[in-house]
Amino acid sequence: MRATAIHEAGHAVMAHLQRVPFRYVSIVPDKETLGHVRLGEWPQWAHPESSQYRERAAFDWFERRIRVDLAGQIAESYHLGRRLRFGMQHDNSNAGDAALHLCRGVEETADALLKWLYLDTRDLLTAPPAWAAVEALATALMERRTMKATTARSMIRLALRVP
Repeated sequence: MRATAIHEAGHAVMAHLQRVPFRYVSIVPDKETLGHVRLGEWPQWAHPESSQYRERAAFDWFERRIRVDLAGQIAESYHLGRRLRFGMQHDNSNAGDAALHLCRGVEETADALLKWLYLDTRDLLTAPPAWAAVEALATALMERRTMKATTARSMIRLALRVP
């Protein structure tokens, strides 16, 4: 259960760092997952078919969302001291779809983007201030199991201030 809490806390901390809205974070299992972070809806300007579409803003938004998708497995792997073998297929599918979108369907380019984002996100998330936030949020999730975004963000902000 601690590994799941770390995984979900990783998503939530990265969402906070990347300014990606989320509604809550939970380690309550459902039919498909052991826990999840409920992210906000896509903004209209990120939909290519929308009249409000803004290409550069959408690119940045998709990149930030990919980081959030990758952060759970990065946090759990770092916590366990080994690479995960399962449990991240949904996150990887979301990240892969977004990368393909950003790279106009060119798989080789999307793979390169994903590798770079994985490494850069790992470095951001495992830096001492961010990792302290992951651990603090995971500890709170072990007690509360579900937390609204406002509470989680307050806890993350507090942990990020720790020297």
